[in-house]
Amino acid sequence: MLGSICVVLNTLVDVGAVLAASRLLKSSAARVARARMLTRTSGVVMLALGGYLAFARRAIPS
Repeated sequence: MLGSICVVLNTLVDVGAVLAASRLLKSSAARVARARMLTRTSGVVMLALGGYLAFARRAIPS
């Protein structure tokens, strides 16, 4: 049950992000600049998440 709730919440967040990105890219004025900004922002987020995972301490199983 908890897994289903997490999947639904994650899906809603993904849909919201797609709708926001779509809305930002709809206007023809500054479309290229906005697309570049979205690409850079998503790249920075992916790098930050990767860095977080790379440096996260893991519990040593006993």
